[in-house]
Amino acid sequence: MQDSEGLFEIANTDRPDRIADVVFVHGLGGGSHTTWCHGKKGTSDFFFWPERLGNARPKCGVWTFGYAAGITALGNPGMIIEKRAGNFASQLVLKGLGERPLVFIAHSMGGLVVKSLIVASQLTQDVARKRLVGNIRGVVFCGTPHRGSAFASAAAVLGAFLGRQAHVKEMDANAEQLDLLHDHFLAWHQDHPITIASYAESIGLFRKRWFFRPVPLGLVVPRTSANPGVGVIHDVDADHLTLVKPTPSVPAIHDLIFPGVLRFINNSLGSDAAQAERHSTEQDSQQSAAPVHAEVASNIRLAPTKLPATAKHLIGREAELAMLDETWDDPHKNVVVVRGKGGEGKTSLVAAWMAELTMKDWRGAECVLDWSFYSQGTRDQSTASGETFIISALGDFGDPDPNAGGPEERGARLARLVGERRGLLVLDGLEPLQYPPGPMHGQLHDKGIAALLKGLAGQNAGLCVVTTREKVDEIQQHYGKSAIDHSLEFLSPEAGAALLHHSGAQRAGEKFPITADDEELQQASREVQGHALTLFLIGQYLRLTEQGDIRRRDRLKLAEAEAEYQNDATRPYGHAFKAIEAYDRWFAAGDD
Repeated sequence: MQDSEGLFEIANTDRPDRIADVVFVHGLGGGSHTTWCHGKKGTSDFFFWPERLGNARPKCGVWTFGYAAGITALGNPGMIIEKRAGNFASQLVLKGLGERPLVFIAHSMGGLVVKSLIVASQLTQDVARKRLVGNIRGVVFCGTPHRGSAFASAAAVLGAFLGRQAHVKEMDANAEQLDLLHDHFLAWHQDHPITIASYAESIGLFRKRWFFRPVPLGLVVPRTSANPGVGVIHDVDADHLTLVKPTPSVPAIHDLIFPGVLRFINNSLGSDAAQAERHSTEQDSQQSAAPVHAEVASNIRLAPTKLPATAKHLIGREAELAMLDETWDDPHKNVVVVRGKGGEGKTSLVAAWMAELTMKDWRGAECVLDWSFYSQGTRDQSTASGETFIISALGDFGDPDPNAGGPEERGARLARLVGERRGLLVLDGLEPLQYPPGPMHGQLHDKGIAALLKGLAGQNAGLCVVTTREKVDEIQQHYGKSAIDHSLEFLSPEAGAALLHHSGAQRAGEKFPITADDEELQQASREVQGHALTLFLIGQYLRLTEQGDIRRRDRLKLAEAEAEYQNDATRPYGHAFKAIEAYDRWFAAGDD
């Protein structure tokens, strides 16, 4: 394959219904095609990673970017990283990339180019470039030297025995600038927490000299240099060059990287791809559904999500995701209620699960509809009503007269329409329709929704998922049979520590950076009983005001929560309230 400069279309780039674009960016001494190739084209062992990825993800456009990145005096001269990043951004915009979600797979110096592109977008007034970076959903770093000293070491190994080019020497001499680039990238990532994965080599390079005698050159980018300090890092039994050639003929490399990156792409796109996937499958759903349901199936499947915006990254809820998967696969389960206190992540859990279903073609669902009863931004339980939802859903499901009948009749009618096909119905934030603490605590005061849930619990070919703070008494006779009541527990100390770390608490006094499982982070999680929203607020506050130092969490006065919030309604949220009060003080002080 011939290497050239520019942006090259590899697979699925002409599909107007593609849900994302994936761009491969090579590094020092690499090329647009050969960096990612194993074997010769036309031979049985030929493998071209971008092309194979396109085959595995047909709804993702796949591209490669080529640029002059010679190491030695004999290679083609190249630009310094900052200028190269600007040129790269221009080419992406000219090709129309950035209009949909974007994922980068970068090798070696290619990771520095991607980071520079991201950081520079914060200073430009170019709307197209800002939109481009705003649509980045994930970056895979393969053997990227993230610090200046690390880059110098990598260039020294790769350029052994030959003089290095001016752009390599310039970056070597300005190692502090590369350190600053990474610091700016980390700061950007804290505000824009896209998914990050890194792969590190564990085998050194060898150079054959006279008489084919192997001369060891060592690791180009050791693990410590390849670790950006965010995301997950994987160790691979590969050298710096074979790290990005995950051919099936080398299982130790292929079995870790190839499927791992496919999963990474799924996770990176997450809920942002859900609506795009629904839109892109309009004709598919019309063609695949039975004629009597064709119009209904396409309408429901295309229904825009009503769920509120949630965290992009779900931490510590693996067991719950597995539970939802198992429930979806169980034909005897009709309704699952996910119950927990406010701020525990109920909506985030269901949104993350739906995002996974999206990337698996909804796993057999004929129709998908969700609704949030907080969508109007009110918690006034005296005025909350499910009537708007039921009338809208009846129309979506093909009812000839959605307004006909009373609330109970409409709810029962909707249950029959929903339950007769393999569909997914999500009802988020049901508690505004339930009675507050008192004699009727938890019971639904909305007769239509009560009739709907009773009907679905009794018969449903699909699944209804409900999130609420209260137990749904109307279907209690079905719990343990066709319905599940799942109480969402507080995060474990380990998961809470990871959430704090992800939210910005990455320092402990002079220790920086600390790891996501640091004992001080775990202790802080215990202090607030692993309450997800509180942990997020703490991490963000410390990042904004205390350089992410977990040892300065006393500034939030969390210890006063128990004394100040003692009644049943506020006690569970005392720590969250104290965190919010800390933000209020900070805003009032007018600190930057």
